[in-house]
Amino acid sequence: MVIKKIFGENFNFNKNIDIKKIFKLDKNVKKDREENESYLDALKEIYEEIKNLEIYEKMTIGMAEIIIGYDNVEKTKKYIVIEPILTKEEIKLFLKLRKVVQALLDVPVEEIDKEKLEDYLKEKIKEIFDDLKLTLDDVTRHKLIYFLIKYLIGYGKIDALMKDENLEDISCTGVGKPVYVFHRKYEHLKTNIKFETDEELDSFCISLAQRCGKSLTLANPIVDGSLPDGSRLNVTLGRDISDMVQHLQ
Repeated sequence: MVIKKIFGENFNFNKNIDIKKIFKLDKNVKKDREENESYLDALKEIYEEIKNLEIYEKMTIGMAEIIIGYDNVEKTKKYIVIEPILTKEEIKLFLKLRKVVQALLDVPVEEIDKEKLEDYLKEKIKEIFDDLKLTLDDVTRHKLIYFLIKYLIGYGKIDALMKDENLEDISCTGVGKPVYVFHRKYEHLKTNIKFETDEELDSFCISLAQRCGKSLTLANPIVDGSLPDGSRLNVTLGRDISDMVQHLQ
């Protein structure tokens, strides 16, 4: 009842914001040689991750393909997440669109039923595409919507992991280090997900803490709480190191 009331009466987009003023970008997504090279580099990274795998299992979560297997070179079990690849121009477009949607959304996502919110956001994002008269092919549209939903109301880089019911634990011990998971069947697995900078990891940890209704700062560097979906979260934030350990129950 409360969720329905919040969604039906209070969940609105701020109509007073001029999205075209926020969104200053060429309306056409153009692909140049440098962009194509970047796309190929991303494909090569995926190939390097899976070329030595003895595959145990494959599955699909949303638009992400999951491959679980044993790396015969590294001698370790892996959990590989393969998602749609955004070109450089699509990344710029995504960042602009994220600002627009965040500016228009005037209700905290934690207070709204996620399934209803996701459907609502998809429709609003499509309206924004039309309002801005963006010239996008269907593939680009689907990719942008996928990443907008993932980062606006999902769990960003670990969203696919959070949606896998077979995972009991997700952990990361610092920048540039792979995220590890504990799988009910395959136990400890190394993923291909990493946080590249201190800023990225710190921002992610702070965001998770806020979802628990808590504040993570240098003055209060340890947070132990529960996320809205019931997952247990433990985060330690430091000046020289940012550690995130998330336990799923």
